[in-house]
Amino acid sequence: MVLTTKTKRQSMPKAISYVRFSSLHQGRGSTVERQEQMIRDWLVSNPDYEPSRLSRVDRGLSGYKAEHLAEGGGLKAIQDAIQDGQIVKGDVLLVEAVDRLGRLNHVEMTALIGGILGAGVDIVTLDDNQRYTFERLNSDGAWLLTGKIQQAHSYSDALSRRITKSYESRREKASKGEPIRIAKALWLDQNGKLKEPESKMVKTAIEHYKDGKGTRAIVAALKVEFGAIAPKDAKSITRWLTTRALVGEWQGYKVFDALLEHSEFLELQRLFESRRLIGKPPESFFLSGLIKCGRCGKSFNVRRQKPKPTKDAPIGSEAYLSKPQILYANCRSYLKNSSCDNNVTWPLEVLEFIMNQTSDDVLIGIAEGRAISSVTAKALNELEAERTTLEQQISRLQDLYLDTGENFLRQKAKTHKERLEMVKREIEGLKQITIYPKASELSYEELENLRDEHHEKAQKEYNQILGDEKSMKSLLKMYGYSIQIDGRQAYCPDSSESETFILGKRRQKFGCYIVEIKYPENDKTRFAAIRRTEPVTWDDSEIGLLAKLEAAQMIDLST
Repeated sequence: MVLTTKTKRQSMPKAISYVRFSSLHQGRGSTVERQEQMIRDWLVSNPDYEPSRLSRVDRGLSGYKAEHLAEGGGLKAIQDAIQDGQIVKGDVLLVEAVDRLGRLNHVEMTALIGGILGAGVDIVTLDDNQRYTFERLNSDGAWLLTGKIQQAHSYSDALSRRITKSYESRREKASKGEPIRIAKALWLDQNGKLKEPESKMVKTAIEHYKDGKGTRAIVAALKVEFGAIAPKDAKSITRWLTTRALVGEWQGYKVFDALLEHSEFLELQRLFESRRLIGKPPESFFLSGLIKCGRCGKSFNVRRQKPKPTKDAPIGSEAYLSKPQILYANCRSYLKNSSCDNNVTWPLEVLEFIMNQTSDDVLIGIAEGRAISSVTAKALNELEAERTTLEQQISRLQDLYLDTGENFLRQKAKTHKERLEMVKREIEGLKQITIYPKASELSYEELENLRDEHHEKAQKEYNQILGDEKSMKSLLKMYGYSIQIDGRQAYCPDSSESETFILGKRRQKFGCYIVEIKYPENDKTRFAAIRRTEPVTWDDSEIGLLAKLEAAQMIDLST
């Protein structure tokens, strides 16, 4: 298709530069610098052109897979600008080489380049200082361009086949538990074994991060303690903190020595995610990171708003200043760019009510685990961490299978499901054996005393968890607790009641939100009136609940 311009020639032609690199590591090296230097040199040699604000850079987008031509791609934006008349006849497009425009097959590349040239926009390749025009494309330039297009596509095609074959070979070995040869983490030797002092340095970095230090501060501390082997930049710390090589994994297979146990790694990921949220400290709001969108999977952002003035409490008055701030939450994707249609706003007091109704199962399980002996508790923590990791990996594999149809993803998900069932059985078995030994081994009185002792320890642990809000939030995140929001409905996957909470409209007259709670286990429905600072009012019907609120209001007015 030939694109056409829609506006007249400006007084001075523009030079639109386009830079692309297909792998993100190229963006950290000389690739971008080289391309940008070529563009600067050309502009100096061609003063009749001025640089355009429509220049684009595509970072980490494949020209072989046409990712740069999809919505959001830089070259797609340039194509759209030509179509819209923002780039016009007489302007030039500057690229390092033809393959920067793509490594598509011959027909697709010819159509792409022909569309640009057909609009009167010349293409200049800076590596060989060639200028392609629409006229030249129909004469001697066609043979030169054809050769370059074929060379670029053949290279990418062959490289793709080699990489795929190598990857399949390594994955097959890893699935059998055999060692594989890949670029390993800093703390591993060529055989995948931990090496010193690098492994000690990474452990030290993790401890610094848990203590609240930022990545730059960690780099500075490591340089003092470990000297020349310390990382040069903060990005290295970020990579260390998030790679599954810490637990000895590659592509979900255990092939290296582990630096951390699964429970430690899971706790680290929860901490990393909470500190990554839009520059806010992880404890700015208790529920931050625990509320998830049931449609896109992103976290809900908790926001604050000044209270509304009223006739009795105008702005600046003491009554107004005593009003609490309004706290509410929305889906992050909806707030950021409306990429999710989950647009319902949830008041924080309702979300706190839901958490109080649904988090006990998780917290009691944690308390019981802590009440067991330290050795057994550690084993349980490891199994619980593995359970959470497997559930997350199964979900990701299923999504990938739906997107790609690759059978190996389905098989891997099946293997993970089998392991998940085994882990669940081990958890239940370990709890039963530890908490309640075989009755034949103990007298009735001894068994009752043991049970009472365990429950007393568990109750003490439970009270300690509730008394430390920071620790409670960290534990809930670590064990995968979340409240899922889908429109005006909310639920918690970990709740034994499997209840659904339905957000009603705010009842301004009573200063509360009405929430309908449905319990599928017994087909029961209840209603609750949620206020910010007062106890929850309950009833089995909405009419009955409103009657209670009306009666309470009448009593308040009469006193």
